[in-house]
Amino acid sequence: EQAISDEAVLLTGRMVKSIKQNSKPIVAAINGVAAGAGLGLALACDFIVMGQSSQLITAFINMAFPGDTGLVYTLQQAIGTFRTSRHMMLGEPITSELAAEYGLAYRVVADEDLKEATMGLAEKLASGPTQALGYQKALFAEMFYPGIEELNHKEAEYMNKASKSEDHREAVDAFLN
Repeated sequence: EQAISDEAVLLTGRMVKSIKQNSKPIVAAINGVAAGAGLGLALACDFIVMGQSSQLITAFINMAFPGDTGLVYTLQQAIGTFRTSRHMMLGEPITSELAAEYGLAYRVVADEDLKEATMGLAEKLASGPTQALGYQKALFAEMFYPGIEELNHKEAEYMNKASKSEDHREAVDAFLN
């Protein structure tokens, strides 16, 4: 068994940071399940459009991991501490309906309409005042996510420690069986 390296977790954190600091709005389309790091990347985006049958699953706890990709940070910013605890610690899925209720999903559409709805939103953003949108994103990144890099370093430390734990070994064995 191999421990998760700090560098691997730091790289996922850099992806999240680059999405948050990108001057262009970024839209995520969720078709099916966004789990673990996939959910972390989706939550880094500015908008999430979901198919009606889609789900968001934090997933890390099922492998005895605390999480990476800034998931704890961005989820807590979006839905609050108690809801984040519910989904991170208990692994309860966030259905498309719950994502809409929480305000995570900009829009929930029929599965077959996902591509059209997502592209429509992307085109609307692209035809808008792109410089002003870039300034808004810079404000958001600076004011609402100032600790994301520090969090990423803590994620790396804790993911590495968790990957060496008996809990993790048991979770992997249970998954493989």
